[in-house]
Amino acid sequence: FIRYTDVENIKNFPDVLIEGEEVVATEKIHGSNFRCGWLVMEEEQTRPFEPCVAEFIVGTRRTALKTNATEDGDLLAENRWLRAVERYGLKEKLEPYPGYIVFGEVYGPGVQKLAYAEDRVNLRLFDVWDGKRYLDYEEFERFASAIGVGVAPVLYRGPYSASVLDLRSGNTVVGGGAHIREGIVIRPVKERWEKSVGRVLLKSVSEAYLMGNFEGE
Repeated sequence: FIRYTDVENIKNFPDVLIEGEEVVATEKIHGSNFRCGWLVMEEEQTRPFEPCVAEFIVGTRRTALKTNATEDGDLLAENRWLRAVERYGLKEKLEPYPGYIVFGEVYGPGVQKLAYAEDRVNLRLFDVWDGKRYLDYEEFERFASAIGVGVAPVLYRGPYSASVLDLRSGNTVVGGGAHIREGIVIRPVKERWEKSVGRVLLKSVSEAYLMGNFEGE
């Protein structure tokens, strides 16, 4: 049940993104990290061609919770990660994809400092691991659409230049723009790795957020 990639600040790796390469810049939603999927229990497979044994697990960035707990009404009511699983039917929707892990952000009222004018906790995905690799961006978008879950808002797609970093500032595009955006995450459309940083996935945080000014502009 892999943890999500560390997202480094582009200030520390200013030369990793290549001028002119096609990138996607998405809004960095301020919430709680989420992951879930059917974890393949390979050690329990005893014969070739036997259907794989898998267990559905959901968790935060650092913790994992076996989701037979979703049958516990009290736990479900108080756990935002389990509520997201229940709301989007992820246990059933991901069953045909053993080994896949979806990553996203749970956000809304009572989650962190920005509520996004939501009346309940919501979920946006930002990545999918297929058991061997992270999906390229277009593959990821198609997969998220197929399971009926929204993705982190795309603020820009096109050739990379330093001007893309200006998108870290301004109001959120989630929930009617009620407050600032935390920042952006930039990634190449085609996955790639660099020795200095590992997976090329970088963030740029808004000055307003760093200063603790969460009101809209």
